[in-house]
Amino acid sequence: MQNKRIRLRFLSTMRHIVGENEKVIEISKEATVGDLLRLILTTYSKRITTFLFEEDNKSVRNDILILINDVDMNVLEGIDTVLSEEDEVTLMPIAHGG
Repeated sequence: MQNKRIRLRFLSTMRHIVGENEKVIEISKEATVGDLLRLILTTYSKRITTFLFEEDNKSVRNDILILINDVDMNVLEGIDTVLSEEDEVTLMPIAHGG
């Protein structure tokens, strides 16, 4: 099976949880954002699970923004978005206020 390389970027609090700013990783040719998130969960600490996902561990929390090449994954195909070679995926918390 042929793999592809993507750049994974962690911003703000995400950077502190995983301990790095960015990482180039190889994923399967057919990998989606959902596949990437599962890989992140197995690669990094358990703390990232509660930071990324709702209590059901299936839905991405509303206060987490996932960008694929600077485009919100939700205007693409959400977690079913298929990633391409050399894509840049950015994970960052959203600050809400009022």
